[in-house]
Amino acid sequence: MKVLLLSTYGMGGGAGIACRRLQMALQGKGISADILVRTGDNPHQGIYSATHPWIQNAGFLWDKFSEKLRFMGNEKDKSVRFAFSYAYTGISIVSHPLFQAADVIHIHWIQHGFLSLSNLQEIAQSGKPVVWTLHDEWVFTGGCHYAGGCRSFEQKCGYCPMLKQPSANDWSNRLWHRKQNLYLSFPQLHFVTCSEWLKQEALCSQLLDGMQVSSIPNPIDLSEYNDIGKNEARHHWGIEASRFVLLFVAQRVNDPRKGYAYLKRALKQLPAHVKQAVTLLVMGKSEPGDFDDLEVEVKVTGSVSGVEGVRRVYSASDILVTPSMEDNLPNTIMEAMACSRAVVAFKTGGIPEMIAHQETGWLSDTGYEQGLTEGIVWLYEQKDANAVGLAARIRAEALYSPQIVAEQYLNIYTSFLNS
Repeated sequence: MKVLLLSTYGMGGGAGIACRRLQMALQGKGISADILVRTGDNPHQGIYSATHPWIQNAGFLWDKFSEKLRFMGNEKDKSVRFAFSYAYTGISIVSHPLFQAADVIHIHWIQHGFLSLSNLQEIAQSGKPVVWTLHDEWVFTGGCHYAGGCRSFEQKCGYCPMLKQPSANDWSNRLWHRKQNLYLSFPQLHFVTCSEWLKQEALCSQLLDGMQVSSIPNPIDLSEYNDIGKNEARHHWGIEASRFVLLFVAQRVNDPRKGYAYLKRALKQLPAHVKQAVTLLVMGKSEPGDFDDLEVEVKVTGSVSGVEGVRRVYSASDILVTPSMEDNLPNTIMEAMACSRAVVAFKTGGIPEMIAHQETGWLSDTGYEQGLTEGIVWLYEQKDANAVGLAARIRAEALYSPQIVAEQYLNIYTSFLNS
């Protein structure tokens, strides 16, 4: 059996990382699995560019810019610029040798100019069976990646709060109907969500009415992600061994969905003796001034790539704090759990499926920063968060083992081929 996974990014972003981890999990089961990407190829790892290498970057940047430029004229304001995608630009891949040779096509996150709706229509017309893993809500909405409390996607979208001129027949409504026609044209199509929460949201949308929808978590290589020891890791980042280290991770620190504003308020509410002991370790892109008004010590790693570097960041921490307002099944929480770190987070999206309250971490009502404060203090006052972190590792082994996840996908592939 040959499986071809499709992802805009080879190893960039949460969805690209999850796709690569699934590829390795499938290969561990003896399945031939390659990844076709728009950018970030690495043939030695079975990740191949869908276009010629010398035009890859220029073509990708042009299509990505064109996609965003098309939306800019219709966006409510720039805060939603990367929260909505038309899937208007893309490239054809059906003549690519890897596509031609594949028995099963497995779509992941394909925005930013990789596959347009027209390109997806070509895949449907190829007749090949398709599995489509959802890493956010875009597949079953009229264009937004997270609905943010709007329920219009349940019917047919329209009056989109992200658009400058919302109406019954606006861009979201038209895109919703185009997706509906697209999905009905696939001869064999199976949607997979990474969390049970996302599955239930998907089933609420009439776009997926009558479609096959399953829930399978992303895998993580537990032999790669583990604790290398606090002392060594903290020395690398210049953190004193005695500090109580809170880790915050976001691709962009000031992304409103990641909830950094709530974390800042939670830190201000910490008791004085806890503030004096706390170091906030931040991994991701930040802007000057992001940390000016904090009342705790701050260390910033910037963007970190590679398993070794990322593992060193988690190992330097005592706990991960994830104040996301909306999220599916965050890789950051999975990585922290694999590295035996407790997690403090909001009860949103698929996160409650990951964390057992007061067993492997702490859950707070979404948007209630005082709850984050309480979770941080609860773990600090135990004087040793290691026991909670070890429980988190055991939970990760039970839920996210590559062998367990690959077997569930293999059952879907096999059912296609047997039919």
